[in-house]
Amino acid sequence: MIFEQFIFDCGLGNHPVIYDGEIHRIKPPESKSKSAWYVAHKDGDFEAGACGDWKTGFKQNFCSVDKSEFSSEQVKQYAHQMAKVKHQRRIDAIKRHKVGKLNALKRWNIALTENVSKHPYLVQKQIKALNVRVDARGNLIVPIYDNNVELCNLQTISVTGSKLFTKNAKIKKCFHPLGFLERQPPVIVLCEGYATGVSLYQATQIPTVVCFNAGNLASVSPIIKHKYPHSRLIIAGDEDQFNAINIGRIKASIGANLVGGKVVLPAFKSLSTKPTDFNDLHCLEGLDTVSHQIMEVCDE
Repeated sequence: MIFEQFIFDCGLGNHPVIYDGEIHRIKPPESKSKSAWYVAHKDGDFEAGACGDWKTGFKQNFCSVDKSEFSSEQVKQYAHQMAKVKHQRRIDAIKRHKVGKLNALKRWNIALTENVSKHPYLVQKQIKALNVRVDARGNLIVPIYDNNVELCNLQTISVTGSKLFTKNAKIKKCFHPLGFLERQPPVIVLCEGYATGVSLYQATQIPTVVCFNAGNLASVSPIIKHKYPHSRLIIAGDEDQFNAINIGRIKASIGANLVGGKVVLPAFKSLSTKPTDFNDLHCLEGLDTVSHQIMEVCDE
């Protein structure tokens, strides 16, 4: 019962726990699917395990006993159980990602290329249609690639700007490249969103990598540095100054520090519309302003 309380305290809801050392899917509160999971082990009064949510990336280990008080045998038992949990999570993730990848490939292959540039989202964001398509429902779909440049996911963007990823498909360490014409470009820019990436590329013609969320900047930047060791990396972060925590600035700094890169954040003449990213800067002040702010960092 202790582990059940732990799952509840993690915000994943009330669920009866099966202590069999296997991964069990659970449905978090207000979720439409079983995106969360837990794995639990019990030996007398000793309970251990982990829980998490694939959708958010959250995961947390659990032990009912203070590990500093473990006997040598309990240390071995706990280490063995945690290694088993990690292995099972990896195997389950591989299976889920395979299913998601196949679904993404099917949708991409039947998507349309005609009149993509007229999609309302692209028009609103004032950006070109670069390697995107439209599905039968009129949604814009953006391909997402892994380190081997294989399509593994899609971001679906509705006419109103709502965004979703393909269910079960991989996103961590995956990205969307723009403008990689040189084998070793002198500079590469990394950013969060697709619209931001296209604005940056249109403004500078510098190869740009879309990472899709702030947390993924730190996952993708080492991959890009490994692939292009002689390129200087610039993280064009979001300026989330209107949030309690400026996650865009924080994650951009982490990603840059991992690869010895630089961070640049958009600077706006007016904050009345609460702008945050370089696409906002593009729409408010033009591509020349975007180019000037990026090139200043490139020339340092």
